[in-house]
Amino acid sequence: NIVGHWEGAFTRFGAAQAVALDIQATDSGLVGTYDIPDLVLYSEPLKELTYLADTLTFGLFWGKYTCLVFNDIGEITGENLNWGPPVSVHLRRALKQDLYRV
Repeated sequence: NIVGHWEGAFTRFGAAQAVALDIQATDSGLVGTYDIPDLVLYSEPLKELTYLADTLTFGLFWGKYTCLVFNDIGEITGENLNWGPPVSVHLRRALKQDLYRV
């Protein structure tokens, strides 16, 4: 099940940037948001969110990602091949902690 809160980081050239995804199921399909605290981006909508046969795809600030979902260990790994060099992402299922108020 892909629904839930996921935390991790983007990596490129050995640098890491924290990211969190929140994915929900609705009557019309999956919807989600992302946070990138370093860029002061909170609750931004995920674009082109699809999940089929353990493959998750989504678009956000850094472009479109194609990821493999490992539900047995609660991890997601993938990359955006359109950046040179590619930007990787690694996420783990986590408990959501609200760090800010709207």
